[in-house]
Amino acid sequence: MEEKQPRVLKGYKFKINPSKDQIELFENTFGACRYVWNYMLDVKKNAYLELGTNLNYNDTAKGLVEIKKLEDMEFLSKVNSQSIQQELRKLDVAYSRFFKKQSEFPNFKSRRDKQSFVVPQHFTYEEDGKLYLPKIKLPIEVIQHRKFGNNFEIKFLTISKTKTNKFFVAFCVEEDKIQAKKKSHNKIGIDLGLIDLLTFSTGEKIKNPKIAKQFRKKLEYKYKQLSSKVKGSSNRERARLSVAKTFEKISNIKLDFTHKLTSKIISENQVIVMEDLSVSNMMKNRKLSRSIQEVSWYEIVRQLKYKASWNGRDFIQIDRFFPSSKTCYNDGFVVKHLDLSQRSWTCPKCGEIHDRDINAAKNILKQGLNVLSVNGTLPDVKQKRGEASGRKSKTLKIFDLDTESTNHDAPWSLAKG
Repeated sequence: MEEKQPRVLKGYKFKINPSKDQIELFENTFGACRYVWNYMLDVKKNAYLELGTNLNYNDTAKGLVEIKKLEDMEFLSKVNSQSIQQELRKLDVAYSRFFKKQSEFPNFKSRRDKQSFVVPQHFTYEEDGKLYLPKIKLPIEVIQHRKFGNNFEIKFLTISKTKTNKFFVAFCVEEDKIQAKKKSHNKIGIDLGLIDLLTFSTGEKIKNPKIAKQFRKKLEYKYKQLSSKVKGSSNRERARLSVAKTFEKISNIKLDFTHKLTSKIISENQVIVMEDLSVSNMMKNRKLSRSIQEVSWYEIVRQLKYKASWNGRDFIQIDRFFPSSKTCYNDGFVVKHLDLSQRSWTCPKCGEIHDRDINAAKNILKQGLNVLSVNGTLPDVKQKRGEASGRKSKTLKIFDLDTESTNHDAPWSLAKG
């Protein structure tokens, strides 16, 4: 009996060229999804504040049926109903995550934000680049720049519009897992930084490219031009589009750089060890927040994680409280205080002069290999977090719900029964 080929879920994003009629339907769907999200978020919020009731997806879905019967809500019936239902599901997940203290309270959506809607069923995609969606008769042209994997099956798709008025389709595809890369004997520890983006345990350093800084003066000029334009005018829209295009270019350059860097690390190393940094907490430092945001640490770690999984590599994250910079790699001596400005220090025990970042990278690799050898498997970072230091994890502050926010008069009862 043949062994079943392992399957994975992967995302493929392609640009699309919709016609004017198709763009009009897209805009209507964006607006309907945005309206339903905002309406139901306000209803859920008021139901909790006034009645102590936590409405779930089934409650809001029943309410949506009643809303559609109203005369001024006819526009909701002109778009794909399943896309609106998916918006309710996303809202339910976001609302539940807030009460589990996993994220902030959901925000109301604006037409100025990135727009998107999900199509879970009843679509057809042909490999010649033709996409058929519900409510749309003619096919949509898809610019497919790469092929799907073997034995692929499209689970669902998402249509999105950027702030630069470009349209994309993202396919969620289940396919056969790609063949893992040839095993390597290299093991590497990586220390994340701001001056040097990455420092490896081998002593190699990757300089921070400071991509966003290269466009800073250009953005300042464009923002100055935007501020001088009359609100609602076509000149202001052109200026806004110019700003959005600059931000899009920065994002694309950063993403391209990150993908090439992480692919190189994965192809050359079998074991990759990093610290489990809390980037969101580090962003609270006002002096460093912009620099941390621009280096995209989270995206680097995210890419290394999934690329390691695809290619049969071992990706390990050690405890964030492990003093990698303050520990002497040679004898394990830990200095009490090491200022951030100190880029090198001398161990008082062995006399070794350490480069701060290279020493940290070596300690990260050593600690990761120790954890791997003890457990025999990759460590569960979430369970191990904070054990070494004995610190308690901080809980998120509960969002202050504003009872004076705009209240939509719900045409259906807020109570469950």
